[in-house]
Amino acid sequence: SAAVPCEVDVVCAMESLDVSRHLRAKPRPGALHAVAVDAHPAVWDEAERVGRCAAMISVDVTVTRIALALGCIPFPSGGACATMAYALAKLWGASPIVLVGQDCAWTPGGQMYADGSAHGDVRACFDGGVAHSDGTTKPARSHDVLRGAAYGGVGEAMTGYAMEGQIRWFSDAALEHPTINATEGGARIENAVERRLADVIASLPDVPRPAL
Repeated sequence: SAAVPCEVDVVCAMESLDVSRHLRAKPRPGALHAVAVDAHPAVWDEAERVGRCAAMISVDVTVTRIALALGCIPFPSGGACATMAYALAKLWGASPIVLVGQDCAWTPGGQMYADGSAHGDVRACFDGGVAHSDGTTKPARSHDVLRGAAYGGVGEAMTGYAMEGQIRWFSDAALEHPTINATEGGARIENAVERRLADVIASLPDVPRPAL
């Protein structure tokens, strides 16, 4: 994730590339982490420095057994860091879950990831119905451009098969669990309630920060 001025309670890591530098924020003492078994070794090393492993992304029976043997909670992730965070929040009883920054679409300028994030330099150029992406942290790829409903129901959003899969994962999850989409842009996620982030924050109760 991009660096933000806040303490870190939970570290989630599933990237197969070495993005360990993004885990070097100052964690809250006793911070927990959830890591994919196939994450880059440097990511594992940095996560271990942060705190104890509380959960492990589960993709099959073997990973589930490894997680249980290590005293971790296995859970399905959906294959993306955002769906992983959602699954972990649901596992820990968060309700509703608020989506922020989940535009799941390209900007007109070809941006897919936030500036300052692990793949923030990736850009796409559009040639008809194909998007060609390139960057220093990911190999060059070509994607078919899909068009779907935009956030708020006005206009269209440009997505690809990977983003469309994430949209559908969130849509299915929102059928079973209260979900608010406070992204305020990008693609529409069906079954999620769309609200302004400022309104969501204003409605939150003032409660003490829970112990980990």
